[in-house]
Order: sequence, then C-alpha cells, then structure tokens
Amino acid sequence: MRELPILKYKHEIKKLIKKNNLIIIKGETGCGKTTQVPQIINEIFFDKKEKKYDNIKHKNDEKKKRKEKKKMLISLPRRVATITVAERVSKEMKRGDIGNYVGYTIRFKNVCSDKTRIKFVTDGILIREIMNDPLLKKYKFLILDEIHERSIRTDVLLGYTKILLQKRKKIKIILMSATFDINIFNQFFNNPPIITIPHKLHKITIYYPRRNIEDYILSVVSTVLQIHFGNTSYSSEFENDDDHRENEQNESNESNEQNESNELNESNELNESNELNELNEQNESNESNEQNKSNELNEPYEPNQTHDINEIDEQNNLQTDNISMNNINEDIKKTEDKSLGDILVFLPGQEEIEMVNIMLKEKLKIIYKGNLLNKLMKERNNYNNQNDFQNKINNKFNTEDHILNEICFHFGKTEIMPDKIYNMKILQLYSSLPNKKQKVIFEPVPPNTRKVILSTNIAETSVTIPNIKYVIDSGKVKIKYFDVNRGSNVLRVTQISKDSAIQRSGRAGREAPGQVYRIYTKEEYENMNPFLIPEIFRSDLTQIYLELK
Repeated sequence: MRELPILKYKHEIKKLIKKNNLIIIKGETGCGKTTQVPQIINEIFFDKKEKKYDNIKHKNDEKKKRKEKKKMLISLPRRVATITVAERVSKEMKRGDIGNYVGYTIRFKNVCSDKTRIKFVTDGILIREIMNDPLLKKYKFLILDEIHERSIRTDVLLGYTKILLQKRKKIKIILMSATFDINIFNQFFNNPPIITIPHKLHKITIYYPRRNIEDYILSVVSTVLQIHFGNTSYSSEFENDDDHRENEQNESNESNEQNESNELNESNELNESNELNELNEQNESNESNEQNKSNELNEPYEPNQTHDINEIDEQNNLQTDNISMNNINEDIKKTEDKSLGDILVFLPGQEEIEMVNIMLKEKLKIIYKGNLLNKLMKERNNYNNQNDFQNKINNKFNTEDHILNEICFHFGKTEIMPDKIYNMKILQLYSSLPNKKQKVIFEPVPPNTRKVILSTNIAETSVTIPNIKYVIDSGKVKIKYFDVNRGSNVLRVTQISKDSAIQRSGRAGREAPGQVYRIYTKEEYENMNPFLIPEIFRSDLTQIYLELK
C-alpha cells in the first residue's frame, strides 16, 4: 500500500503541536491530512501519554487519569466527507466499529458513545457544540479542515478560534486546507507556524474547446460518451495544453508564497437546511436550448486528428441530440486495449445532474441497441426466410419506430460496432442525496464497468474518489446570493473561480496519468476570478445570527 505523503512529516507535526497552541497544515488534496492527522495526534498525545496511567490504583490518580482522557473534535464542511472520513479513520485504527472510539455527528444523526474519543462533525454541529460549551472543555484538540471554503459558518468558526485561544490557554487548534491565502491567516492569527505537505500528481493533460460552448449540458453528455466508447482522436476544432497543469500547479504554489489569495473556493453545498433545498428547486437553471443541440453535442476535446468533425456530423448526426456516433465508433476498439478509468463530472447542482443522468441513459439505450442490431444484421444471411429474421428483430426491439429507424441508420449499414461494449454505471453526488446513495461512489463495480460520477462541487476537495482518470469540468457552480427585492437568499449558477478549476483538475492523476476536459475555452479560464466572493459578503446573515444568539 502506498504511503501517504503526510506520514513523512509526522515528527515535524508533533514538534509544532507541542510548542504551539495553533498551527496550520497546508496539504494538497490526497496527501492524507484529513485521515492521518487525527491518528497522528491520537498516537502521540493520547496513546503514549495514557500508558503511564494504565495501572493506576490510587483514587487521586484516578481523577488525574480521567482528566488526561481528553477528546478530539474534527470539523469538516460537508456531511458526506464527515461520514466517509470518520468511517475510514475508524477502520484504519481498528478500535471497534464506528461509534466506539471514533464517531461522528451530523444533522439528525449522532453515531457516538461514551467511549468516543475522536469525533467528526460538520461545521454546523460544531457551532452547536460551542453554543452548549463555549470553551469546548471536553476537547483537548480542535481540528478545522478545509478552511479555504469561505462559507459563513467557516468564517464564524475561524473567528471564534481566536477567542477560544485567549480563553483556553491549553487547547490545541489545527487548521488544515489544500489552498489558502497565507497573508490573511498571518495577519489574523499573528504569524502562526505553517507546515506544507507536498503531493506529487501524475501527469494531467487538460483539453479546451477552441470556441465558446453555448450549451454546456449537451457538451458534457457528448464528452462522457466520447471518452467511454474509446474515442481518443478528436477534431482539430479543439486543443490540449500539455504543460498547463504543471503551470497551474506552479502558479498555485507561487501564489501561496507571494500571499496571493486562493482560498476562497465557494461551497454552496454547506447549507443543509430545508430552505436551501427549496431554493435549489426554484432557482436552478433550466435552459437547455434546443437550437444549440446540433452544435454542442459534437464537441470533441483532443487534437491529434486532422478531419473536421462538423463535416462528419452534417452527414451522420442524430436528429434528436446529434451525438456524433460515427466519430465515437471509429475508435471504439481502442477501449478494448485500455484500462478503464472512471469519469468524474462537475455540474452546478442537482437539477443539472439529473438532467445529464437522463440524457446519458437515453443515448446509451440507442447505442447498446444499435450494437445488438448490428450483431443481428451479421446473422441475416443465415436465415432462409426473411420473415423469421424480421420477427427476431421485432422480438428483440420493443421500441418506437422512429428510434429503431435511427438505430438502423447509424448501425445497420456497416459493421462499425465491436462485439464487446463496456458497461457504464452512472452515479450521482450532491449534499441532499441520502447517505447510503452517497457511499455508493466508493464501492467497486463489476468487471468491464466504468463509473461515471455526476457531482456538484462537493467532490472538489473534501472527498477523494479512487480510480478517477477523467474529469469533465462544466465550469459552473451554484452559489447563494441575497436577493434584496425578494428579501431572501437565492441560488444562482455562475462561473467557477480559477482556484476551483485547479482543484477540479487535481481530481484526475491521483493514481495514474489523467485527462481533464474543460467545457470552457482557455481564454475563459485565464479571465476567471482567482476566487469567488466569500459567502459572508453576499448572503443574508439573519440565520447565522439567530443560531449564535
């Protein structure tokens, strides 16, 4: 098993914690900070220290022993990350089932016991803990993870840690993040010690369209199908940028060294209230423009091919959503020789996720039925009676005539489909999804099956999903704004920040070389804001005020 990068800095972390009440750990996503730092603290400050009191017999020493058994509290911004990390740490520590030594608390669910020493919570639950116990007397260590996600609750908690440090001299606070503005934290916390944990990624190739994409939903669907069916030769209408990921990483590191702000990545997924779920349904974009379909679903993303995809599409496109089937099928056999890597798609919200899910399933039905029809066409000459052959087709295809005609048009004329097509398992990930369904993304799939995970920005930093080789970035995010006219918060689809784009690209290349397909031009990327406006500057503060009152 590969050793996580943060384990090499175990002794440095120990020294910093012993000498300081507050430290900051900056570690790239995937370095192991979220799962390993609690275990490092437990090993050094809980287990070793408490061995001295294992054989205590005197009553006075018993009191000292109970006093020494402090707890650790870890806050994460999202429920799915809180649950996943808690279960992972519990499994690695091998100290009973989740809820014993390691537990977690999220809204409406408490998986802890009297024996729990390491407790994971969402930021909302941490605020409730503070309201009940302002000094957090039960806890010796407080860890705030993903501090760059500048939600209202995150900013409130960061502000409160400064007060807590003044009132509790012996508490140890560890702040962790993948990216943040060093200058802001140096000023706010008076130059705290910062330890940086590097994490080298495999090579990532980023692809851009040469022209603006008018309908990103249709383009996302097309790109998923292009990748899944092994089409690695794309039109010259698009370009890649082989050195761009490396440049992005260098820019990110330089910006941290030069105190340029990169920590303000938005998190519309943090609010777990029913109010925001209703806003999600009322305000998500619902503008799939039918007039743009013939332009958007034919958007391939790798260069290395000189033919013009538009010329192919004029002759062979589907009349429904115009997926360039021939372009897919020309190189479909290449998939046979390549290991399957999963696809992670970033979309703004639940509505867009469900829309892409439906569209993908509709297209897959046509493709898979086309493959079956192609096999049957090969057997046509084996039938002396053509009526028997026609009856077999009718029995195999229980579908409408116009769909069957499309299948016949694309797959019946030539033998362009292979004998074997890999399966696709489409999964969804967003904050209001039930926990059991969220966990499915981490489960293995049957052989010859590829996972396609449709996710909001929840998968940017908090959750590391294994086996991701391809990332499709819509370039959109749904964030909360206060509408003065309505007098309430609304959700709006807006362009992501440059920092967010870098985080999304980093999802690929964790285990092997990866590819990133951005549904926006390179010029659009260069013009992105380095970060989005923090939630506290654009939202109604009434709710958080009432929580704290």
